[in-house]
Amino acid sequence: MKKRIYIIYVLCIICCTSYLNAQNLTGKADKGKYMIGEPIKYYFEIPDSKANLNFTSDFHFSDTLMLINSSVDTSSGKIKYSYTFASFFEGKHKLPEFQFYQANTAKQVYNIVSPVVEISSPVIDTVNIETKQLKPIIKVPPTFKEVLPFSLGALLAAIITIAVIYFFKKKKQQGSVVKTQDVPSVPEDTEALDHLNKLKQARLIENNQTKQHYILLSEILWQYIFRRFDINAFEMTTGQIMESLHSKEISQDDIKTLNNIFSTSDFVKFAKYLPDMQTNVKLMEDSVNIVKHNGSSITDEQPTDKKEEDDA
Repeated sequence: MKKRIYIIYVLCIICCTSYLNAQNLTGKADKGKYMIGEPIKYYFEIPDSKANLNFTSDFHFSDTLMLINSSVDTSSGKIKYSYTFASFFEGKHKLPEFQFYQANTAKQVYNIVSPVVEISSPVIDTVNIETKQLKPIIKVPPTFKEVLPFSLGALLAAIITIAVIYFFKKKKQQGSVVKTQDVPSVPEDTEALDHLNKLKQARLIENNQTKQHYILLSEILWQYIFRRFDINAFEMTTGQIMESLHSKEISQDDIKTLNNIFSTSDFVKFAKYLPDMQTNVKLMEDSVNIVKHNGSSITDEQPTDKKEEDDA
C-alpha cells in the first residue's frame, strides 16, 4: 500500500514539473462578442514547425459549443492551428485549451490558454416597427408575348392532330385490299395471283416497309380464303382460320404452310419481327403455290397443260 502511494506521488511530481516547465501560449478569437450561431474564429501558433509534438484537449462536442471545421498551416515556419466554432446558447463560454507534449514522452512543451467569448441573442426592436396596410392585388391583363406561346402551342397541336389523322386515313386507303362479299367477275385464284404479283413488284421490303408488306400479304390470302373456302378470315385469328380449314378440301401440308405464313405475318405486325430476305422470298413463293394448288380455274387447266407437255 505504501509503495503504491509512493508511485502516485512520484507521477504527480513529474506531471506538475512538466506542466510548470511548459511554455504558455495564448489562443486568440477574432472578437469577444458573438451572436447566436455566428462563426467563432479561434487560432493559435506553435513557434517550431519541425517539432514532433502530440496534443490533447479538454474540448468535447456539446450543446454549448460546436466545432464546425479546423485546419493546420505550416507554410510560415510555424504551426498555425485554426478552428471555427459556433454556439446557440447565450452566456460566456471558454474556448478549449490544448496541451502539447514531446512525442513518445510525457514532457509537456506548450500549454494553450484560451479566451472567453460572450454569446448573445440579436436584439429586435418590435416597438418602433412601422406597419403598413397591404395593398390589394393588381389584376394585370396578359400581354401579347405571354399569350403567344400558348396560342402557338395550341395551333401546333391542332396541326399535328390533323396530320396524324390524314396520314393514317391515307395509309389505310393505300394499304388495304378491298374487302367485299360480292363475287368479282374474275376467279379467286386469278385475283389472288394478280394481287401477289403486284405486291411482289411493289418491293415494299426493299424500301424498309416490311410491316406493310405482310399486312397486304395477309389480306390477299384472307380474301382468297373467303372466296375459295367461304371462310370469313378477316374476322378470325390465325388459329380460328386454321381450325376452319380442316373441314375444307385442302391438304394438311397447305394448311401447315398457311399457318406458317400467317404466324410470321403476326410476328411482323405485332412483335416488330423482321424476317431475313430468304424467309421473305420463300413465304411469297409459298403463298403463290397455295393459290395454285387450290385454285379452281387453274386446276381445270392443269390436264391441258400436262397433255401439251407430253406432246412436246
